[in-house]
Amino acid sequence: MPFLHSDNGPGKPLRWRVCLPVLMAVLGTSINAVAQQFSLIGTVKAEASPVIGASVLLVETRLGAVTDSSGAFILSRLRAGEYTLSISAVGFRTVVRAITVPDTRDVQIDLEPSTQRLEEVVILEDVFKQTQRESSVVMTKVVGEEILRRGGTTLMNSLERLPGVSSINMGVGVSKPVIRGLSFNRVVVNDAGIKQEGQQWGSDHGLEIDQFHVESVEIIRGPASLAYGSDALGGVMNIGRPAMKLPGHHEAETNLIFRSNNNTLGATTAMAGNVDGLVYKLRFTALDYGDYKVPANEFQYNRFVLPIYDNALKNTAGKERHINGTVGVQRSWGFTHVTVSSYNQKVGIFSGAMGIPRAYQLTPDGDDRNIDLPSQDVAHFKVISNTNLKLGTKWLEIDAAFQHNVRQEYSFPHAHGAPEQQHTNLALRLGLNTITLNARLLQVADNHQQITGIQSSMQENKTGGYEFLIPAYRAFQFGIFHLYQYKPSESFTFNAGVRGDYGTIQADQVRYPFYYEGNYMDSLERSPSIDRTFLNYAVGAGVSYQVNPANQLKLNIGRTFRIPAPSELTANGMHHGTFRYERGDATLDVEQGFQFDAAWLYTGGSLAVTISPFYNYFLNYIYLSPSGQFPTVEINDNVYPVAEAGQAYNFKQTSAVHMGGELEISKQLNAYMQMSVSGEYVWAENNVNGLPLPFTPPANMQATIDIAGTSVAIFKKPFVYIQYGHYWNQNRVERNEAATSGYQLASVASGFSVGKKQWLKLVVNVQNVTNTKYYNHLSRYRILNLPEPGRSISISLRCKFATSPAPRPETKQGNKRKQ
Repeated sequence: MPFLHSDNGPGKPLRWRVCLPVLMAVLGTSINAVAQQFSLIGTVKAEASPVIGASVLLVETRLGAVTDSSGAFILSRLRAGEYTLSISAVGFRTVVRAITVPDTRDVQIDLEPSTQRLEEVVILEDVFKQTQRESSVVMTKVVGEEILRRGGTTLMNSLERLPGVSSINMGVGVSKPVIRGLSFNRVVVNDAGIKQEGQQWGSDHGLEIDQFHVESVEIIRGPASLAYGSDALGGVMNIGRPAMKLPGHHEAETNLIFRSNNNTLGATTAMAGNVDGLVYKLRFTALDYGDYKVPANEFQYNRFVLPIYDNALKNTAGKERHINGTVGVQRSWGFTHVTVSSYNQKVGIFSGAMGIPRAYQLTPDGDDRNIDLPSQDVAHFKVISNTNLKLGTKWLEIDAAFQHNVRQEYSFPHAHGAPEQQHTNLALRLGLNTITLNARLLQVADNHQQITGIQSSMQENKTGGYEFLIPAYRAFQFGIFHLYQYKPSESFTFNAGVRGDYGTIQADQVRYPFYYEGNYMDSLERSPSIDRTFLNYAVGAGVSYQVNPANQLKLNIGRTFRIPAPSELTANGMHHGTFRYERGDATLDVEQGFQFDAAWLYTGGSLAVTISPFYNYFLNYIYLSPSGQFPTVEINDNVYPVAEAGQAYNFKQTSAVHMGGELEISKQLNAYMQMSVSGEYVWAENNVNGLPLPFTPPANMQATIDIAGTSVAIFKKPFVYIQYGHYWNQNRVERNEAATSGYQLASVASGFSVGKKQWLKLVVNVQNVTNTKYYNHLSRYRILNLPEPGRSISISLRCKFATSPAPRPETKQGNKRKQ
């Protein structure tokens, strides 16, 4: 393993040897805890009537129960200490209560009816395990059923119409998150507590996460650097840790998928269960799809009109194979889970998207499902360990992981003028290994919470192929933080924190031969030797104040920073995945900013309103600036153009302002229908030249109608979901960046279930109902003036089988309660 050696170049400290045994010890820890144990007994009622089937969760241990016909529940084998108890039921407001065991013996919970169907829940992946009302920033939680009926081809396609959330796309199989106009290395994606580490700096690199494995997503809009690292200054997308079944419960399901636009055929199969606290979960997903269709028969590039045959983009087919497995134990001392996942995707790249598009490349080959050159293979292997331990009155959370990410890009040899016979079809290979170790110590006392934590990561990136984009590099980062939360009353929450980070990036000098018209010209430096060290800090504070039962105010301020990404320092080559030539700057400094967030939330009866403005001032914002010129090299006073290259983009640093906000309005019209309207706007400007910052999403508005029908005979939980989106023109673009016209999109979904424990669920979703021709400003294909996919009908048929232990007799439960 490369991490065991230090001979990768000069000045490489032996961090790998020191940290790897620590990680292995954490992954292999066995826990034997013997302590006095207690039971927590409770009753859940609403207006003096028992609530049957309410979900009861002890957050820190992930132990759960479901209320019986008398509204009672019992959680057994608990150790003394402080816990967070979450009680939720359909049609009622979620209750989150701090309890002390064994001081709290008998819990009486009274639920209030809710006219808002999407009621807030406890945010499990937040460091404080708090609710929306307690947080000083705006958080949104989306569960798996909501993701399913949105019908996106990727996870981000399903989430991009949430307020403040959009995505950067390449076709139908690759997308990545944008939160409030910030993306790439400014948004952290956490999978089971671990930052997803791939090549996230490129818009052609998607999230290597199986969308069907995701059961919940928690999105933080705004700065979260204190708890999640410097890359989280734009926001965080937390993918929940695997939700385990209650003891004695087992479940298996199969989901068959079809999408009409690119003839997707797929299936995902999963099973999960709990045997007396020993939990397991397994999922396998396979997808095969063909070339996707657009509502156009031609496109224009550099004033040339090129054909699109049969409305299909040639060579955009793909295959995906993913597997995820989790095993663990849940006990009174906490829990420990180990998750292993393997993500594998092979997709074609539109034939005209490598080099300069030509008509002969676009002629159909008679097979709309084959994957020809150019193409890319993406593989992501990941092992994650999540452990939560009770240490007296404190909780210790440990997350550790190893990730191996490989992206390989294949194309016909061109090497920007090099002789073809010197090369294979492997144009570019990026292989990134990452070891992560995070730990947090949580202490709860009365109305105070404190968290002290560390985050560390070690990375080694290796490259291959006949093209150059970034060099091999080694990176190390270590951060330590302390967070404090004070809640003197139910209506007021104050939080503050401080964080310091130390990081290093090292890369050796790289020289590559340069050819012009097939002739060798010279060996040129593509990337200089780099040995950079960064040290900086972040501070922040926030408040959440419940003015009255209907009105709540939030305010969050902070000083944040971000360490430059290796690509921003070292890139110097044609990035075919984004159709541009990118140049880094080895002298870039740490990105620093001052960020302000506020929110007003109103919940009165059947109406809910949220207004959440933000303002960010960056002292030295790092951005990719289009130069308006094609790249050239100078050799012996002669200037030569780089063959088959797009426009040159340079990484620069400037003072900048980034501000905007979101508006959300939700109205429960009756017991069956809810209507909501949301909108967002982002305004970003370079303070030095007065130009807009590039890659800023357009203002947009979304309107939805959500209808939950009445069960009829064997048909259960029928629903209809209608969404309309209006996107305004994006004319605030940087010099040499193309503007994008506005458009409207409509989608509709409907479905129903059959049965209870053993059931079938059918969901039909129609995206882009009117087959609108439109251009996504953030799409990687926007540079080529290629429109987005046309109408697509998605069909999902799920079959689920579940078993559970027989309910306890009422008398037995009553006897336990008397004890």
